[in-house]
Amino acid sequence: MSAGQPESAEPGPAGNVPAVADISAGLPAAASALLRPLLTGARRAGRVLAVFPTAVYLAVEGEVVAVVTSDGLRLPGSLVVAASSGTCPFAAVRVGDRAMVGSGAVQAGVLRLVVRRWWRPAEPVRRGSPAQWSASAETVGRLLPPVPAPLPADLVSTAPGDLLGLGPGLTPAGDDVLAGMLVTPQLARSPELLAVVPAAATRTTALSATLLRHASLGYAVPPLVRLLDAMSGTTTTGIGRAVDDLLAVGHTSGAALAHGVVTAVRAGTSAQKVA
Repeated sequence: MSAGQPESAEPGPAGNVPAVADISAGLPAAASALLRPLLTGARRAGRVLAVFPTAVYLAVEGEVVAVVTSDGLRLPGSLVVAASSGTCPFAAVRVGDRAMVGSGAVQAGVLRLVVRRWWRPAEPVRRGSPAQWSASAETVGRLLPPVPAPLPADLVSTAPGDLLGLGPGLTPAGDDVLAGMLVTPQLARSPELLAVVPAAATRTTALSATLLRHASLGYAVPPLVRLLDAMSGTTTTGIGRAVDDLLAVGHTSGAALAHGVVTAVRAGTSAQKVA
């Protein structure tokens, strides 16, 4: 399963940040409103799950918190630091480092963040007729690469539970498909699809489980939200660019998310015909 609408002003560009960001005093960060209970509560211990130039993932009591640079992919449950990846704010953070989250701050190894602002994660606009969604889904489907391996080609006929945890990586392709399905406004979500959200805690990665839960609440990464908004319009103008932006997310994640959206709409259309 990337920018949300700010509740207040969010961190701006790095500005006068030096060539390597000074993390000793604590970097200011803007936090997703989804993280407010975790970040404002008592301090909780966790660990660093993964480190990339634009993101650090922290595992804290079954929840994964993303810490991203100002130019990184903003997951629904992210803290955005006031530094770009070019300043290397995560250079000294290592996988397995101890993390502490709470009381308005985050510590990940030597990295310390102080929450200064809050922002609201993106949600797709819920509009558009079934005919509009169906036409848009077919347009998107023609623009997508094949379904990523090892997923079955016929996703509509595949049980949601069979996709859970299917594939390698921090977010297996099967989970990305499920996230795309869960967040699609047009879909009347079946009990079988909703059942993957609690099952994810023991059947897939911690990051995927967190993203699936957020998707079930209607939140997604900004490129996916932009695609859904384009699909819900009165014309298909802008769909091509939105697809390109989403396909740029990860190695296969963007494609799998988009296939999830198309699958959700097609499944919904088939259910309406049967009814």
